[in-house]
Amino acid sequence: MKSLEALQTLQALNQSVLSTKHVAMILGISHAHASKLLSRLAETQTIFSLKRGLWLIDKTMSPYHLVPYLTAPFPSYISCHTALYFHGMISQIPEVIYVATIGRTQKMNPPVGHYSCHHIHPDFFFGYELNHDTNIWMATPEKALIDYLYLSPAKSKLFYALPELELDALNIKDAYNIIQRIPSKRTRSLVSQKLHELLER
Repeated sequence: MKSLEALQTLQALNQSVLSTKHVAMILGISHAHASKLLSRLAETQTIFSLKRGLWLIDKTMSPYHLVPYLTAPFPSYISCHTALYFHGMISQIPEVIYVATIGRTQKMNPPVGHYSCHHIHPDFFFGYELNHDTNIWMATPEKALIDYLYLSPAKSKLFYALPELELDALNIKDAYNIIQRIPSKRTRSLVSQKLHELLER
């Protein structure tokens, strides 16, 4: 099958993201043939490779909406710097999209954006909702800030210092209630202290 013909068939499906396995089934070709065909299309930037075996067919799709595909099969939501910006708590647009997930911590750099995915304990995986303005699963203002403080001991230093915070949108009681659900007593104490220091500034 020719590349252009295959592309037209895939675009006609109106599915933004497809796996190599699904493309092989749709086109009625072998997995190996589908992989080669998709790689040729990616070389011409007609489509993009998101990660091994996963392809972005609709290049107009927002990088934020790709997060669930990138972290699958593990659930995830946008948090930390990125969510804080969307909630108006910091003014600087993050160059990286920060993601909380129960999957492993990793950086992902497909052609459509830069992602910093961070593992959090499954018992601490809550405090997010569907943002109706953006249709993105995102941490609440309180959870975004507490996630940041929760991850601050990381060796990467990505969570070493926050930009100046606007705390008007923060429900302080909810923030402290979130802290109480951190599984580790030591981390719970550390995060509580960090939040107290932020509020005292």
